[in-house]
Amino acid sequence: MSKGMRILDFFLDGCIAVFPRTFVKKLFCFLGGFLCKTGYRKLWNYNTEIVQKTLILNRKKAMGIAYNSFLNQYDFLVDYNIMAMKSLNEVRRLSEKVSVQDREKIKSILDCGRPIIIVSIHMDSFLLGLFRVCDIIQNKRPITAIKFSNSSQKEDFAYSKFAQIGVPIKVLRLTDKPGIESLRDLRNGNILFVFCDIYSNWAKTVSISFFGRKTQFISGPAELAIASKALILPLFVYKDRTSKQENHILQIEDVIDPLDFKNASFSEKTLCISQAIGVYVENWVRKHPDQWQMWSILPGMWGKV
Repeated sequence: MSKGMRILDFFLDGCIAVFPRTFVKKLFCFLGGFLCKTGYRKLWNYNTEIVQKTLILNRKKAMGIAYNSFLNQYDFLVDYNIMAMKSLNEVRRLSEKVSVQDREKIKSILDCGRPIIIVSIHMDSFLLGLFRVCDIIQNKRPITAIKFSNSSQKEDFAYSKFAQIGVPIKVLRLTDKPGIESLRDLRNGNILFVFCDIYSNWAKTVSISFFGRKTQFISGPAELAIASKALILPLFVYKDRTSKQENHILQIEDVIDPLDFKNASFSEKTLCISQAIGVYVENWVRKHPDQWQMWSILPGMWGKV
């Protein structure tokens, strides 16, 4: 973590300890907007160009999407630090702002007895969404999560809340090449949680169609599902802007079953499953482009084709 980020993190912790969450959110929305227009203006312009080319929009609209996407990262940062600092009861109250659509899908998939891979993206308060899923699962299955960021004390504090509700999360790092251990955990009955919107040079990829272009998309979830016969459960969290009260929606999609591709080779199955995941991700981003935090990954995904 850079010196600037350490100072920001320290300031955020102090604000959370003293002020209500709504005030801290407004304060960091203002701060994020100021930084976007000053120190991070080049990044704002860069992401604006990506949004403009990807969604075929005029520059003004693309700038608005890139700006709100930048603010969304600060919004998430507030909730992440709250999860680390506050009590379990307060985190639970916060997670109740996430409404779960089709929660019966999770329960029915758990009852089927097969390994499960949950795939999601960095959108809105995605960690609160994962907490909500774990609150439904409770102690029925252990969870393994694959992350690309380095470990930190703040992360340990945040993830300790999952253990307190009976779902301890085992975190594996992409830098440690977690494929074999992930497969072992799936075969032992763990649920695997994976973000599929990461830089393409951080993991093995396959070429799919994504936003109308040939794109290098991570193939790990598909390959692990094929090897373990796991069901893939796509889900994501977005902010409901039609609600007067703060409300986030956890949307659960239909499962992708690798056993549906019986007569295909391993590479063909990998391509088909990765494409199916990519279709979901593209639809999510198209519906809520200003809440997606990872626009900057797209040029690298296109450049490798």
